[in-house]
Amino acid sequence: MKYVQSQRVFIVLAAILVLVFLISKSLSLDFNQHQRYRSAIVELQEKDATFNQDILKFRYELFNSYDSLVNSLNAQKIIQQHLQELPSFIDARDQRQIQNILATQAELLKQKENLSERFKSQNATLKNSLRYLPELIAEINETVSDQKWFFPLKTALNNLLYDILLYNFTANEDIKPLIEAQIKKLSQIKDQYKVSEEQFSIKLTISHTRIILNNKPQVDELTNQILNIPIAQYAKTLETVYDDFYQKAIKTVNIYLQFAYGWFLVLLSGISYLIIKKFSEANHKITVLNERLKVENLSMSAELEITRRLQKMLLPKDHELSEIPGLEIAGFMESADAVGGDYYDVLTNNGATKIGIGDITGHGFESGVLMLMVQTAIRTLQESNETDPVRFMDILNRTIYKNIQRMNTDKNLTLSLLDYHQGKLSISGQHEEMVVVRASGEVERVETMELGFPIGLDWDIAQFIAQTHVQLHSGDVAVLYTDGITEAEDINGVQYGMERLYNVVKNYRQRSVTEIKEAVIRNLRQHIGQQKVFDDITLLVLKQK
Repeated sequence: MKYVQSQRVFIVLAAILVLVFLISKSLSLDFNQHQRYRSAIVELQEKDATFNQDILKFRYELFNSYDSLVNSLNAQKIIQQHLQELPSFIDARDQRQIQNILATQAELLKQKENLSERFKSQNATLKNSLRYLPELIAEINETVSDQKWFFPLKTALNNLLYDILLYNFTANEDIKPLIEAQIKKLSQIKDQYKVSEEQFSIKLTISHTRIILNNKPQVDELTNQILNIPIAQYAKTLETVYDDFYQKAIKTVNIYLQFAYGWFLVLLSGISYLIIKKFSEANHKITVLNERLKVENLSMSAELEITRRLQKMLLPKDHELSEIPGLEIAGFMESADAVGGDYYDVLTNNGATKIGIGDITGHGFESGVLMLMVQTAIRTLQESNETDPVRFMDILNRTIYKNIQRMNTDKNLTLSLLDYHQGKLSISGQHEEMVVVRASGEVERVETMELGFPIGLDWDIAQFIAQTHVQLHSGDVAVLYTDGITEAEDINGVQYGMERLYNVVKNYRQRSVTEIKEAVIRNLRQHIGQQKVFDDITLLVLKQK
């Protein structure tokens, strides 16, 4: 049996692992990775196009700073590094193909960087001469002179400047002979008119012109070489290849997703079968247990019914209460369950009357049994003529404590015992406070917290037991109760409380004890309304005749 169970567990775990593998594969396509990589490829193309545009600007415009070229190359290097971090959803073989393209791109970028350095050097020299030559010619144009050489020189210089500027902005080499002719003419003017360098720097003008003639073809060649480096083409190839691999990854993920969905259905079917089988087995066991519980419940119900009947049988009878001289007594007890945990009793022996009221923790069978024990113990002590309140309560506590220990339960109870004689009530034991409503309507509350200790909670409570006395006069009413009355809640959770209790007693104090009892219970039920009753309710009304 254990081997079969282990085998089933192993199969389920293996199936779950397969499902986890398929799901992980179906989730391997990271769209954010794809977006970043695709954007990097496009950005590389944009940066290369910007770099080429800047090269043309620097070639044909008189810019001084090459910072934009440097920044553009650095940005392309950074993008190249980022492109080396390939998305994880591309397989190893496809990654190698992309890496080959990236390696070629890196080599082309290096070539471009080297050519751009040469371009900057050559172009700087060219731009220097192109900038200086117009300044020299501007000097003679601004000068007024009657020298014979002045006008021919001025004309030749302006023609030279025109041809130089035209030559710089075109690729037409036919202009070069015209420039050479202008150089020759300048030399002739210098020699013919003996123009010195102090009068005009013809030699320096010819030198700058030669620099332009020599550097311009080199700069144009470098420009063409830079522009023809196919970084953009390789970036486009990379874009196409990457897009193909991305589509391939999407198809692979979709396949894994379909397998995962199918495998999940298979696994779900298997688990459903096992669950249904387990439920069927459990249902059979529950049916068997229910049948057993029915038998046990019948037995328990019989036991509870016996205990409940015993509790009722042991309550004081009306004829017993009517025989107490000078005192009217009416009692009421209602359990929250079949068997309650409240206690009240009125016992007489040799003219002595003892009235008891208590509340055992909880309710149910154990509480009911404990209530019977308490009643029996009190009756025994009463019949043995024990009159000392401390000894009475101490012996009672020891008896109940030992029984509770034997029962292995945590029950205990609050208990107050009252001795009545000729209108005098002597009270001992800890329980709810007693309410006394005088015939005049004055309300007194007698606290019992300092008169004892919970019964059955500790072995020795003698030191806690004390007694107090209350004198009743004709028409005075004393009320004993359990917290099932004062703590009863309505549907909003509001408790009945002490004030409602003694107001009802006060209003009905001139009636009989039976009418007072019924008035309190009626008012209590009105307060509770439809709310469930959670605790036992016990009420004992005494009235001095």
